This record gives sequence, structure tokens and C-alpha cells, in this order.
Amino acid sequence: MKNFKFLLFLLLYAFVFSCKQDNAKLENEQDIRIYHQAIKFGDIGTATYAIHSLLSRDTSQYKYYDTLSTLYFQSNNYPQAIQAAQHVLEHDTNNLKMVEVSARAYQAIGRFDMALPFFSRVAILGSNPEAMYQVGVCQFYMQKFDEAESTVSKVIADPKATETELIIGFSNNSQQQQVPLVAAAYNMLGSIKFQQGNTAEAKTNFIKSLTLFPEFALPKENLEKLKRGRSDS
Repeated sequence: MKNFKFLLFLLLYAFVFSCKQDNAKLENEQDIRIYHQAIKFGDIGTATYAIHSLLSRDTSQYKYYDTLSTLYFQSNNYPQAIQAAQHVLEHDTNNLKMVEVSARAYQAIGRFDMALPFFSRVAILGSNPEAMYQVGVCQFYMQKFDEAESTVSKVIADPKATETELIIGFSNNSQQQQVPLVAAAYNMLGSIKFQQGNTAEAKTNFIKSLTLFPEFALPKENLEKLKRGRSDS
């Protein structure tokens, strides 16, 4: 009789456990549907909520933190993007996407000291000259001008720099422009030379940048500002 009761208990427990698993599976499927529907309509907030709902049932699914980090970054919630990315990097240290999100999120909040090592990893892991350029940007804003000059010179020497483009802000970042990376690097080198007190080489590099991309607004601004004793990167 005791054995029968114990067996009955085990069967009941297995049934309840199975029901809970089925319910969790259905809830997960519903959250995933909500996520995709929200993304379809550009509703980042609801998509973020759906991912949090998934994680509330199973925090071990670190792959969802990848999506969560990207959603936070897209909605300009940079500290949260960094936090979510860290969950992924604890399990997958060389996850290139999360390393780059961390780099750009730290850069967006002005933490160039924190962004620098992440951009360095992106540059190495992805053989990415644009990431190397961002290393130089971080060094520039950290006022490490000699290091920035060395880094930007490597970008200029990289053949990939002529094939790569990036978005650059100008007019106090109120406007943006897509430009060749090599042109951006020469403009940066001009700004570095100006900070080092070499206005002649600064001017030469700004002109070189314009020669490579005549529509580039930032070196045009810098040449004007050079006359007034300042320049922008």
C-alpha cells in the first residue's frame, strides 16, 4: 500500500512538472511572438519587455541578453546596453557583437577610457580599420595625442581604409555625413597635429582629407576654425 501511494505521488509530481514545463513553453512562445510583432512595428519598448519576460523564466539563456543589449542600444539606453552585454561576455568573452556594443555604448556616454579596450578588441578580433580609427578617437579625447597619432597613422596605412566608410558628425554634431574612412583619418590627424601645436601639418592633413573627399564638411569647418585657433575631430 505504501509503495502504491509513493508511486501515485511520483506520477502526480511528474504530471504537475510536465504541466509547468508545457505552460512555460507556451509562455515563451507567446513572448517570442510578441517580440517579433513589436519589432515589425518598430516598438522597441514592447520588444524589450518581451525579452525581459523570457529572461524572468530562465536567466540562464544568455543569448536573450544579446538581443536585450541590442534593443537597449537602439533606444539610446547605453548603461543598460552595457549591463546586458556584460552578461553575454561572461559566457562568451569573444562575442564580437557584444564587444562592439559595449565599445560604442561607452563612447556614447563619454567614457572613452572604458570604450578604448573594447574598440581595441573589435579591431583585433574583426580586423576592423573603423574600430582602429575609433581607438584613435578615444585616445584623442583622452588627450593621448602621440598615441592617437600612431593609431590613426596605422589606419591611413591600412588598404581597407580606402574601401570603408563611416558616419561623421559635424556642425557640433547637429548633422551627419557618410565619408570614406581614410578621409576621416586624415581629418583626425589634422586635429591631432593642431593639438600638438603644429598648425602647418594640421592644415596639410585637413587639405589632404578634402582632396580625398571634396564634399567632406568637417575638414572644411576645421580649416575655417584653424584660422581662429581651434579644430574639431
